Amino acid sequence: MRWWTRGSATRDSEWRRGLRRLWRSRLAVVGAIIGVSLVVGIFAPWIAPYSPTRINLRERLKSPQRGPSLRHR
Repeated sequence: MRWWTRGSATRDSEWRRGLRRLWRSRLAVVGAIIGVSLVVGIFAPWIAPYSPTRINLRERLKSPQRGPSLRHR
């Protein structure tokens, strides 16, 4: 094996081995899921900046024949 391919081949196998070990550990998988959920929860205001509870029903239920409002032209 050449010196320039040896590092990438062992790095790839080390990554695969590490991911396999992580996947086999149930506690690590649960911890990863909780960690990702926490990160998404922390960054939620930037991921979805609009509130799901502030809906203008009059604008939402307008008839399509009236056309768009002046704000949307």
